[in-house]
Amino acid sequence: MLCSPEALLQKNKTLTDTWQRYLATPNVENFVELAISINSFTEFLIDKGIAALHHASHQLEQVTLAQFAQDVTHPLPQADQDDLNARINELARLTAARAHNSLETLTRDPVVIAPQSMRSVQAWLIGEDPDPWADLLLQLGYFGMTTEFSTWDQPMADNADTPPLLLLDMSSLPEAEWHERIQALRQQFAMGQLICLEVESDFGQLQQALKSGSDSCLLKGRPTHAIVEHIMELNERHDQEAYRVLIVEDSKTASHLIHRSLAEIQIESHIVNDPRETLNGLSSSIRT
Repeated sequence: MLCSPEALLQKNKTLTDTWQRYLATPNVENFVELAISINSFTEFLIDKGIAALHHASHQLEQVTLAQFAQDVTHPLPQADQDDLNARINELARLTAARAHNSLETLTRDPVVIAPQSMRSVQAWLIGEDPDPWADLLLQLGYFGMTTEFSTWDQPMADNADTPPLLLLDMSSLPEAEWHERIQALRQQFAMGQLICLEVESDFGQLQQALKSGSDSCLLKGRPTHAIVEHIMELNERHDQEAYRVLIVEDSKTASHLIHRSLAEIQIESHIVNDPRETLNGLSSSIRT
């Protein structure tokens, strides 16, 4: 389905206007409206088949939704506001560039990386020791990907025509360095797909990785075939899977407001009013 430059710009303007309203009146109601607006823009990009912009919008949405899974007050801490502001401005810049080059707008087939196009995908495994990942890289090669191993300190050139797939061995990196390393890779490869491997079953680690810019996390000990299946599922999926949001909020009024707002856009959510039950709530929402 084709998309006019005017419609694309107007849809993005709605998002940025919602962000400005939150900055003017930083309360939970306006933040919920921001999350809804970002989701609406992401769904719009899926419907129009604009894969490159969709990835940036999806990442912004993940970072925004992560704010509902922690005990925060509004206004958000300045560092979080600055991070969201930078992401929203970058998405607006990319949208304007896309509208300017409207002749390149894709028709409906919103697959970021499809099996038939795997031969154009560069997959990087970033860590300290390539040996444990030799089988994974070999299997990805069977699907036509070009694979390569890189250490954390090795410079990586962003010269591929297709956004790369970045697989990060988090067991080889001190947790204190996660945020800086993941954020730097996300900034360098804004359109790339970033997956953290070997993450402990720890809510803090998962939240840190996702908030820093990771698209998804796979827990420690995940077998090779399951990692490959996860990658293939992510990249073959035509329709975005519905979100499941865990709402951690001690105020019952605020939590139910968020729950109702998310339900209006078909996002399933589960409320936890006692922060001490966060991990149990997360486990329950995943099983359902």
